[in-house]
Amino acid sequence: MVLYAKADGLGVGSVLVVDVEASIFKQNSIAVNDANIAAFNAIVQAAGYRTDIYASASWLGVYLTVPAGSGWIAAYPNTVTTDRYTNYNGWQFSSKVQLSGISGHFDMTQLYTNYYTAGTDKNAVISNSATTTITKVTKKSTKTVIAVDGIWGSATTLKLQQVYDMKYQDGKISKPSSLVKVLQKHLGVTQDGYMGPKTIKKMQRKLGTPVDGKISPRYSNMVAAMQKKLNAGVKPF
Repeated sequence: MVLYAKADGLGVGSVLVVDVEASIFKQNSIAVNDANIAAFNAIVQAAGYRTDIYASASWLGVYLTVPAGSGWIAAYPNTVTTDRYTNYNGWQFSSKVQLSGISGHFDMTQLYTNYYTAGTDKNAVISNSATTTITKVTKKSTKTVIAVDGIWGSATTLKLQQVYDMKYQDGKISKPSSLVKVLQKHLGVTQDGYMGPKTIKKMQRKLGTPVDGKISPRYSNMVAAMQKKLNAGVKPF
């Protein structure tokens, strides 16, 4: 992670977060998970970065320990009427926020400290009480930006179809897929139109992400890297 942070130009002092969501954490004791997190923190901090822990509220005290005064806690109540988990750095209270004029769904977090803003007042940009209006603009003035969430959804597919100037731009991948065939052509693999392990491995190598031939449905480093290139208007392959 440190190597990727440096390669992406992330400044020293920035926060790198260990995301405790994978099912493998459930196979370990709290002591083992806490020790692994401490090892992660030591490596990251030695490189000059700060650290924090992202975890579901339901995992606290069950699979890991998150000390008060730290932590980014996720919990999605049906109705958000009051601040929760205020003894941590922040509370992610939704993962499905939609913003006018921007495609995709976004996570929304309430910050309780200035930790993530490097000491700058957490309310310096937008106050907690203020409402920000996002005005939809025309295609002439801006390019559509997709969420860099590491999830290959319809918005990412549509963006790929647009960047590669596909005839049909519907945000869907059929089986076989004309879009996949185009990607396979650029990757130099068999053009069968199916997103198989060989194609995925080639994509992962091309983008410099871990290679396992799989695309995680929760978060994929390869998909996130691809989304960044698409937002920059660059063909990822």
